[in-house]
Amino acid sequence: MKHRPVKTPSFSSRGNKEQLLVALSRALRHMWDHYDDLELSVDTIAATAGFSRRKLERLFRSELNQTINEALLERRLERCCELLITTDIHVSNVCTAIGMRSREHLHRAFKRIYGTTMKQYRQEHARPGGHELK
Repeated sequence: MKHRPVKTPSFSSRGNKEQLLVALSRALRHMWDHYDDLELSVDTIAATAGFSRRKLERLFRSELNQTINEALLERRLERCCELLITTDIHVSNVCTAIGMRSREHLHRAFKRIYGTTMKQYRQEHARPGGHELK
């Protein structure tokens, strides 16, 4: 008896595409809501979306043209900038406030993306009198 290959749904079928985008939306919402959680990982984001890690990674790459970790770092750095501009929290404490364990990784990533140090960024962008509580 000859076996036919099983046809798997492609990213291009309309109904499937909508389901994939809903899952992507769930993953992004979870990421945005929990970016400051030190325990947040690609695996927990994938579980929230109801996909395997690999399938969600492919979905991120095809729809957002970035990896899950790149999207997470982007969100964390955006929040880092907000904290630097609107608070007087010490730059060494920003790391845990945005869910990153390593200050060195944060400093390197910030410098690579923004071309300046966090301290210099704060000096250039801080709003006078616009500080939140520490």
